[in-house]
Amino acid sequence: MNIEKLKQDQKAVVRLLENSYKKGRLVHAYIFEGPRGTSKEEMALYLAMMLVCKQEGKPCMHCQDCHRVLNNSHPNVVIISPEDEMIRKEQIEQLLYNYSLTSIEDNNRVYIIKEADLLNQSAANALLKFLEEPQENIYGILITENINKVLSTIKSRSQIVSFQKIDYEEIIRRLINRGIDEEVGRILAHITSNEEEIVSLINEGVVLDIIDLVKELGVNFLTGNKSPLVSFFEKGKFLLTETKKLNSLFIDILIIFMTDLLYYKISNYQNICFMKTIFEYPKYITLSVEEISKYIEELLSYRNRLEYNINLELFYTEMMLVLAR
Repeated sequence: MNIEKLKQDQKAVVRLLENSYKKGRLVHAYIFEGPRGTSKEEMALYLAMMLVCKQEGKPCMHCQDCHRVLNNSHPNVVIISPEDEMIRKEQIEQLLYNYSLTSIEDNNRVYIIKEADLLNQSAANALLKFLEEPQENIYGILITENINKVLSTIKSRSQIVSFQKIDYEEIIRRLINRGIDEEVGRILAHITSNEEEIVSLINEGVVLDIIDLVKELGVNFLTGNKSPLVSFFEKGKFLLTETKKLNSLFIDILIIFMTDLLYYKISNYQNICFMKTIFEYPKYITLSVEEISKYIEELLSYRNRLEYNINLELFYTEMMLVLAR
């Protein structure tokens, strides 16, 4: 974890948590909310280290306790993640059971719930009962990009800490300095503000295939050389076996391409991400602003449908037919 970078990107949050700790004013439940890539998980680990570190200048980042938090091996720090796109009641009940037992180590105890908006109703209710009667030396951190989907009664019993999006051009500068292609960097910086997440996505490789697929679909959408439906099933069938997150990423990047067309129409060239593609086919950008906006609205509606259990092959067949203008 790069603490200096964390402190630079989220100064206000670091100051809030450090001052609250020093003054003994930490609350027992926090909700860290904000856009993707704003270091919410890193900050949750930073707070956890602050609470379990026994050295001066907490967190020291060097002691065994701090290292075990970073390695997800500290017995007093529990991290809960969604299973099959959901956080289930059994996961929360297991957490509560563990906290009903005597701790192995005499110290503060911390639980971190990633993607807290994915708590199902029964899991949220089980957690709510725990929040209503907070126990001494137990601290909870819920992380979400969708604060509006978190149960209102959970929000009312937690302190909401909002994370600010990192300056877009600063992320681009950092990525270029790391040797990442500017167009790829601009596209992915619209998806997440986390530089390390972008590098990880690129290293995994699939995101570059998705960007290439969007470029092909975009060019065929503009020129009419080939049906988007045919293009998708020639080059995009790999998405049918990928996770919901990667399928959501695909639609997000497709929306970025459509938004670039909108920027081109209104001469807002500095905000275009697909620079090479858009400026290579200017004579084909004949749709009106209203028509492009309608396509973006359609794609947003399909993006929302991905949250449900759907047949991806039928889903994409329908979506590509919408793009077959």
